[in-house]
Amino acid sequence: DSETGEILTLVSTPTYDPQALSTKYLDPESERQRRQQVSGFFTHPQKLFFNRAISGAYPPGSVFKVLTALAGLDSGAIDAGKTVDDTGVLEVGEYSYANWYYTQYGRIDGPISLVRALARSNDIYFYKAAEWTGPQKIADMARLFGLGKLTGIELPGEAAGLVPDPAWKERELGERWYLGNTFHFGIGQDNLLVT
Repeated sequence: DSETGEILTLVSTPTYDPQALSTKYLDPESERQRRQQVSGFFTHPQKLFFNRAISGAYPPGSVFKVLTALAGLDSGAIDAGKTVDDTGVLEVGEYSYANWYYTQYGRIDGPISLVRALARSNDIYFYKAAEWTGPQKIADMARLFGLGKLTGIELPGEAAGLVPDPAWKERELGERWYLGNTFHFGIGQDNLLVT
């Protein structure tokens, strides 16, 4: 609920039949089958009891582009009128970074500015916006919005997620941060993880 912060629904899949945990059968064969079913819940390869909604940490993808845009606007690296020419693929030396629209449909957006880039979820625009803004400013904006920290939900097992930056990558992975990391970070990929 946007007014109270109350969680109205929380879903984690795949799931299991909770009735099998709360029902006990008097018939011995039915009870044996129920126990076997419950035992299977614990050994299921998809880890049915793992609460993916609060304990699973995943790259957020394109929804993160809003934070890249905010960081760019806040830092002055971009403004509403600044355009990027989407040619389908951004070439940087021997590396190529494609836009999803080009990869899936062979189409391009051409010159595109912020509002349209958000509406189209244009990867090329956000690669460049991330480059101009810089990974530290994007990481700072993400942290300002609470990413990389626990939300404090009153359920056990919450993961904090991860907001990477160049210092984190150097410290934790022993590698320097590359422009490609910035591109992927700007579109909500790479080492960025949220619940």
